Amino acid sequence: MKEERDPGKKQPLVFDGVRDVYANNVHQELELMSALRKSFNFVIIDTEFPGFLRSTPRGASEEEIYSALKYNVDNMKLVQLGITLSNGKISLAWQFNLKDFDHEADNRSEDSIELLKRSGIDFDKNRKYGISADVLSIGLTEKLIAGCEGLKWITFHGLYDLAYLIKLVYKMPLPETLAGFLGLVRILFGPMVYDVKYMAKRCSAYFAEVGLVKLSKMLGINWRGKPHQAGHDSLLTAKVFWEMMNKFDGFKEDEHAGILYGFEENARKELENPQMSYYPIVPDLMNLSPNYASYDYFYAFPVAYNPLANGYWVVHEPYYYVRA
Repeated sequence: MKEERDPGKKQPLVFDGVRDVYANNVHQELELMSALRKSFNFVIIDTEFPGFLRSTPRGASEEEIYSALKYNVDNMKLVQLGITLSNGKISLAWQFNLKDFDHEADNRSEDSIELLKRSGIDFDKNRKYGISADVLSIGLTEKLIAGCEGLKWITFHGLYDLAYLIKLVYKMPLPETLAGFLGLVRILFGPMVYDVKYMAKRCSAYFAEVGLVKLSKMLGINWRGKPHQAGHDSLLTAKVFWEMMNKFDGFKEDEHAGILYGFEENARKELENPQMSYYPIVPDLMNLSPNYASYDYFYAFPVAYNPLANGYWVVHEPYYYVRA
């Protein structure tokens, strides 16, 4: 009988499509990502998750949409996280496969599970070889998110992508209110968060209700990736973003920073009147990382909006942690 090969073993440091990441190569890939992020200031994210437990009807208010989002994200587990680093000329993509979700026991939508299976996601392989959410949380925080000033975060209809990434990093339920969620998005990712679906709608009415793959075809993008796999979808989002930047004068990133498709009204309010928040800038890394072992406790910092700092959130020193 042929021995099953660990899918994350000894992946060469050469990019050819999307790099699959499992437990055995997660630290290598995060180190590589950390080194490369200095030259790639755009971070494009996508997630795959097991569907929805609660849906919202067409015409629901933004608060109702958030209520359903919070319920779904708080009660379900992430399947994949896709991250693409890009600088406009080169885009490099990773696909992190998580092990925590059990497709037979955990909360899920069976229709969504079947769709993900047809798309090529192997739930049994992920359970055996995948990455623990705790490990990925610490790794992403140290190697990508901590000290991420200047990074621009790109999504496509990204409410759930941002929500699951926030849950992964903080390992706690989402804020109770939509205003709290939008404030936390700004705290964790900064002011430069963009939703390509919203930006596309602003460019042309023809793009208002189309999905990512259809939009890419309308733009003439030749893509041979795998839809409904997070790394591939994050790479396609990057391609769509740059194609629209090149083709449409109205596709100006600075005019759309912080506006998320589905939460437009409340996102504008949050930009005009940013809320004080006492969430920690990074999660408690104590006893999990030798780099932070000398610090005894992590506190939740008061984060204030400084109009003299070009709209950036500012935190008084020390930046990430304090001694007790």
